[in-house]
Amino acid sequence: MVLHLVNAIYYKLGNDYCKTIENKIMSIIKNDPKYAVKYYRPLFINDNADLKSLKSKVLSIDESICDVDDVISSIKSSTQTQEDKIKSLESLKENISEYISDVVAID
Repeated sequence: MVLHLVNAIYYKLGNDYCKTIENKIMSIIKNDPKYAVKYYRPLFINDNADLKSLKSKVLSIDESICDVDDVISSIKSSTQTQEDKIKSLESLKENISEYISDVVAID
């Protein structure tokens, strides 16, 4: 569904709009993963409602690109140190960026 939406936007508005979407997604995670862990900490502790909301928004990403469900579950259920959480967020950020680049390239 998301892929069809991105494709429709791309055909209507062109590559610049897809780049804008990519930039907005990247701004959610932030360029500073340490800040992201600190700012989004409630999502990874005990706030199941917010976590489910975040999960539902990103689960439409193709599992062959990034299994977001596993990443989120891992972050939520583990007792990782903040450094490990930062690595997980960096990995998610890279996978989302690759996914968006692939969508733009396919179009």
